[in-house]
Amino acid sequence: MERKLLMSKLKVVFSKIRALFKIILKPFSIKGLKWYWKIPKIVMNFIIIVLVFAFLVNINFLWLFGRTPSVKEVYNPEQNIASELYSADGKLIGKFFNENRVPVALKEVSPIFIKVLINTEDIRFYEHHGVDVKATFAIFWSMFKGEKRGGSTLTQQLVKNMYKTRAKDSRGLLGHIPYINTAVAKIKEIITSVKIEMNYSKDEILLMYLNTVDFGNNTFGIKTAAKTYFNKKPSMLNIQESAVLVGLLKAPTYYNPLQNKKNALRRRNTIFQQLAKSEIITKKSADSLTKLPIELDYNVEENYDGEAIYFRQSVANQLKKWLKENKVDLYGDGIKIYTTLDSRMQKYAEDAAKEHMKSLQKRFFNHWDGENPWRNNSGEEIPNFLENEIKKGKQFAYLAKKFNANKDSIDYYLNVKKTNDGFYLAWRQGYNF
Repeated sequence: MERKLLMSKLKVVFSKIRALFKIILKPFSIKGLKWYWKIPKIVMNFIIIVLVFAFLVNINFLWLFGRTPSVKEVYNPEQNIASELYSADGKLIGKFFNENRVPVALKEVSPIFIKVLINTEDIRFYEHHGVDVKATFAIFWSMFKGEKRGGSTLTQQLVKNMYKTRAKDSRGLLGHIPYINTAVAKIKEIITSVKIEMNYSKDEILLMYLNTVDFGNNTFGIKTAAKTYFNKKPSMLNIQESAVLVGLLKAPTYYNPLQNKKNALRRRNTIFQQLAKSEIITKKSADSLTKLPIELDYNVEENYDGEAIYFRQSVANQLKKWLKENKVDLYGDGIKIYTTLDSRMQKYAEDAAKEHMKSLQKRFFNHWDGENPWRNNSGEEIPNFLENEIKKGKQFAYLAKKFNANKDSIDYYLNVKKTNDGFYLAWRQGYNF
């Protein structure tokens, strides 16, 4: 009896819900309309559905879609910026960073780089308001067909880089469903792009992009990228170098000129042809440029690069209390630290130490005679000593988080050019590593 009563009540509830939906959907109905009214009605219905869906995504309705950057976050974007340490004579002697990024002004960037960037990544950048409608419809059509296709505007790429809209903590309940998660992320990027375009000028957006974008190898922003790959200031980049760096943006690992030189060369040459098609350069110039090899002056920066390493560590230790009291992150808040150290006197001291280290190194090798020096109190070798010490470092923790603890990726980036432990290199290769 109770079951029948419950079922009858449920039927009443469902009938009311059905009636409510009929009332809501009635304005969207095309039944009874003449054929020439049906098409505009369908288009209007589609636009309304898209707007309602966008609104639900923006408010994260029922936690289905994940967090969307707020207006406050758009006004006050957060990003990791390297802190810089200067000597008393005004020389930069080192950096502290998780992401190696140093902001640059727009006037400090080569005009040809900006032309190459816009022509390659967002040719209608100065015409749209954050959303390139033509490219967006092409993206959704490609997704529908199960194909991967680029087409995000620079503003949308900025949102993706700055607010990590595709990270796990930005996903909602629908974020684990293939294709739907990509569509939701794209809509969030579009919504936030419009917010940014409403609050910033095109030059300001372009500058934020240049200072945010990832060029691979823990290199963020155009200033760091120009120095890392070509040992240049961004104002000095030529068209070949600009094309290589812009080519990296599509896939920083796949088109990396160090790891995948053939892919990087092919991508660079494609960019030259696109420039010729847009009449930024001539076809003859593009053909000539494609014959040139990629020439790098690669020098990746690490926290331990630069002068006065022990002095810098001492400064960091001295700052710990102040950093904690003022809630400042030494490795991400981009502070500038001015010290009493004279870089010229420091160089004399380091040169003298190098000379003395040569004789000490010989004595070191003679004493250990090919054996590992890390021992416990009983004189036994400590197994996996270097590996365990490296795992305690901030760089290892950052790479483990970035690459989801993937051992191959972590090992690769710890061993780019030199290992993560200067003592190890000194022991294996002598002092002048």
